[in-house]
Amino acid sequence: MFHSAHSALNKCTVHCHSAWTCFDPESHKRPPQSKLIAHIAAFLDSSINLPLPPFHLNDHIALQFIAMSSPQERVQHYIGQLDRELAKYPTLINLEKQTSVPKAYAFLGLVTLYFFFIVFNLGGQLLTNFAGFVIPGYYSLEALFTTTQNDDTQWLTYWVVFALFTVVESLVSVVYWFPFYYTFKFVFLLWLALPTFKGAVFVFRSFLQPTLGRYFQEGGSTASGLRAKAGAHTE
Repeated sequence: MFHSAHSALNKCTVHCHSAWTCFDPESHKRPPQSKLIAHIAAFLDSSINLPLPPFHLNDHIALQFIAMSSPQERVQHYIGQLDRELAKYPTLINLEKQTSVPKAYAFLGLVTLYFFFIVFNLGGQLLTNFAGFVIPGYYSLEALFTTTQNDDTQWLTYWVVFALFTVVESLVSVVYWFPFYYTFKFVFLLWLALPTFKGAVFVFRSFLQPTLGRYFQEGGSTASGLRAKAGAHTE
């Protein structure tokens, strides 16, 4: 397959004027382009500046080019995204000016050191609970001061799961039975809390709602029923 593509490449010279948009200099016609490559081209043009391929022959060669793209370029792309997010905070910008250390690299260094302490259980419980409280606590307070209820499921579910972890830790020596417990807990809590993943919503819809939903339906004899009875007695 690649041998035939290489032979075809030797027979014609193709010049690329933009990502994946190529022309034959003799016929001045654009070679056929599949929908797959069109989608990949749109993604590359809008997100990552990669070196342009010197030809456009078929899907196999295009996919091979993408697979061989430099991992370093991908890393730099994500670091650039992180740097733009951190640029929203003036304090980090001032620290960058004072220390001459790029804020993205400083942030990644601190996160790596933080994770190192948790993995080797150097204050693992404190660091895990701190991370599991600060970030969700901020978003929960933000949810309290908004009128929408779209994020209520996310944070109410998160705090239920967080409380469950706390109860289990007080009853069982989890570190003895599970050596990397705090590492697991740290990653799991981040997955639950971060808006990118919204793991708490997944837990609610996949586990809590199917198993406990029938006990908390409107008009039932549990929470809503008790609330109605309490209101009737106070009137």
